[in-house]
Amino acid sequence: MLHFACRPDPVFTELLNDAFDLTIDMLREETCDLHPFPDEVVRLFGGTRAVQEALIALRATSRQQSVFEINDYHMLV
Repeated sequence: MLHFACRPDPVFTELLNDAFDLTIDMLREETCDLHPFPDEVVRLFGGTRAVQEALIALRATSRQQSVFEINDYHMLV
């Protein structure tokens, strides 16, 4: 699970999961380009596939029972 300053409510958690799923699917289907992402993200990850892999890892982490803290790297995503 991801660590937040306050425990997120179930609605937020569901919206977060849906956002991960939607963005990953759009990148996979190439119906989304990297335009909505800040330039720093595009430079850091170097392309759609790398952003997709980072989002998949964040999604998996968010569903685990272990606690992970989000750092600046994740905030760029």
